[in-house]
Order: sequence, then C-alpha cells, then structure tokens
Amino acid sequence: FRREQPKDLNHLCFAFFVKTAYFVFRKLIKRHFNHTYRTFNDFLSCFNNSRRLLTLIEDIIRLSRLDEGVRGEVTPVDLTALIQHCVQKLTPAAQNAQVSISASGNDPVLISGDHALLEEMLTNLLENGIKSNHAGGYVRVRAEMADGRAVVTVADNGVGIAPEDQQRVFERFYRVDKSRSKQTGGTGLGLSIVKHGAQVHHAQIAMQSALGEGTTIS
Repeated sequence: FRREQPKDLNHLCFAFFVKTAYFVFRKLIKRHFNHTYRTFNDFLSCFNNSRRLLTLIEDIIRLSRLDEGVRGEVTPVDLTALIQHCVQKLTPAAQNAQVSISASGNDPVLISGDHALLEEMLTNLLENGIKSNHAGGYVRVRAEMADGRAVVTVADNGVGIAPEDQQRVFERFYRVDKSRSKQTGGTGLGLSIVKHGAQVHHAQIAMQSALGEGTTIS
C-alpha cells in the first residue's frame, strides 16, 4: 500500500490540476468572448480541443491506475440494469447520429464487480458502436447467462473492422480509421480500457466483424 500510494497521489494531483485549468479556461472564454460571434467560435474550437485533451488525460490516468492494480469497490452488480442505464445515458448521442440504440432482456444478470469500471466498459463499447456507424444504423446490447457465466454482447451494423485490424483494436492509441476518430473525438484508448476491465473481472473478449456489415463484441 505504501509503495502504490505516492503514484496514486500523483495521478490524483495531476488530474485535479488539468481539470481545474480546463474549467478556468472555459470560464474565461465565455466571459470575454461571448459578445463577438466570430472570435468566440474561434476560441470555442480551441475549447473543444482542450476538452478532448482532458478526456485523453483521464483515459491515460485510468489505464495507469489499472496497470498499477488500483481497483474500485467490488459490489453486486445487475448487468441488465446497468445496460439499461447506459443505453438511456447514450440515447441523445445516438439520436444525434441518427443511430438507434436498444437493450434486450429484462431478467437480472447478477455478478460481483467494480460498478464504475463496468459502466465505463459498457459506455465505451456503446459509444464505439454509435461513432463507427451510419445514419439509420443500430447498436444493440444484451446481458444473459450462458453455461453458468454472465455474457454481455454489443452488436452494431456499422462500418466494421478489417481482419488485419481486429487483433490490434484493443491496443492503446490504435485507430482503425484515423480520420473518423478525429471527427468523433475518440482518444484511441476506449477499447484498451475495455480489455483491462475484462482482465480485472476475469472475463474473456470475443469479436466478430466484417467490413460494411458491423461488429459484435462479447
């Protein structure tokens, strides 16, 4: 505990510094440039870039904490209820992208796990399904028990992933489509967090994908 505590403290201090700078910067933009449309838009672009940087830093810190063995509290988690919460949370983003998002199944699927980490994993998978999709596409998610184990499946009919990329998408900063990732604001760390989260929960990840047909991750 003593060996890990200084590292964890450094992460917390760094995160606090970055977040504080971010919110101060946002306040200054709104205060000083709110009355000049063109200038405000220029600075708003800078603000959006700073927000993406903040997201990137938070993801890096999250992965670093997982690497060091920092774990959240293990509690009973109903995956069905958690899925429904994540779907509801991401419905506005899906609607903006003209993508339907839905959860199937009402039976509780109970496990013991890190609730916050499980929510982050589900959120990352659902966001990927939305961002790598097209107008009129769908993202579907369900939880079920199979052979005595809990299984979560996220499926979409988006752009799909080429076979040569499928083994690398869980690597840090690996991007299948760099132009699309830049447009959607991805950090390239979402699936890496999913991979590490699965390891924490002693789970296995399986992927099926085809270009132009979509992706299914369980």
